[in-house]
Amino acid sequence: MFFRKTLLTTTILITTISLALIGKSALANKNAVTNDVYTIKIIENCQIISEIPLSSKQVQAYLALQHEENKMAKLQAPITGIEEQLRNYSQQIEQLSQQMFTNSKQPLQINKAVLAKQELVVGKLDNLMEKHQADFDALSAQGRYISKIADKFTQLVAPLIAENEDYNISIGHRDDNPINKHCNNNMASVRLTNAG
Repeated sequence: MFFRKTLLTTTILITTISLALIGKSALANKNAVTNDVYTIKIIENCQIISEIPLSSKQVQAYLALQHEENKMAKLQAPITGIEEQLRNYSQQIEQLSQQMFTNSKQPLQINKAVLAKQELVVGKLDNLMEKHQADFDALSAQGRYISKIADKFTQLVAPLIAENEDYNISIGHRDDNPINKHCNNNMASVRLTNAG
């Protein structure tokens, strides 16, 4: 959850229409990527109002970003697997914090039995975090790297869509139809923001 928030603070948030289009062969053989294979589709009211082909340099940056996002998804798997435990421990700690103090007419007093329970839960949370620290570190490093790749991609495509920032923007293979796939289901879009 922490890392999702970190990723949201990058200058670009990109979710694409079809991750299945990205393959190792496309990255390995950059000569196979032609200028007319990938496009930016500008969408308004579930209608494609403009389609802009990407240059080979933009395609390469897009594929590099997709490749790194795929790596991020793999790195997130262990964290996703423990999210429920993290949430459970956090809720327990919060509940115990609320129960810890007894309110009487005298100064506040700490319920030592509840404090001991809380320390036990905090210990479990610490152990879980320590056990997965390498996963958190790898995810954080990948997030920073994706941010750099995303910045490069943003610089390359921003001029193409500068006049269309208020529309939904889909980047993908020219044959993809984002209307059929996502229009009525919170269509994935690209939102570019100015840094600074």
